[in-house]
Amino acid sequence: YKGFYNRGLLYLKNNQPREAILTLNTALTLYPYSKAYTARASAYYMLGDYAKSLEDAQRSIETEANNAKAYFVIGNCYNDMNRLDDAMKAYNKSLEFNGDDPDCYFKRGIASGKLQNFEACLSDLSTCITLKPDYYEAYYWRGVAKVNLKQNACDDLRIAALRNIKPAVQAFNKYCR
Repeated sequence: YKGFYNRGLLYLKNNQPREAILTLNTALTLYPYSKAYTARASAYYMLGDYAKSLEDAQRSIETEANNAKAYFVIGNCYNDMNRLDDAMKAYNKSLEFNGDDPDCYFKRGIASGKLQNFEACLSDLSTCITLKPDYYEAYYWRGVAKVNLKQNACDDLRIAALRNIKPAVQAFNKYCR
């Protein structure tokens, strides 16, 4: 089962969610491996099938209650479904088990921004950048949070624009020229 699980992960990393699902299905028929459910939840999320993604992530949590990745996938589903309070709870739970995940800080920051909580958004995006200084999309969104807080956003927007984050180029030209 682990060989099929690992192959499924490779398909995920190469943005081939359908192939990942087929391979992970094989792994799961051999053994109900919690991490394979989480990986399959990620694949379903990539395809926009939130119901199946949530089902697999929940199944994974039933056997591995501290599975940060499963909570992260749940948060992403809820975030995309605009169930932002549920997304925040899931991201908080994910960070409780893995407090060093820049992706989770990024996504929670975006959800905070959608909730118009720009202070929390700014804080999470700053943590994301501290953990991963080359997370250039986070610079753009931190700049957006700063614009909403009426702070100088030009440094962040410039960094993102120089890395060809398209909306950052437009925002830099609008707010910093």
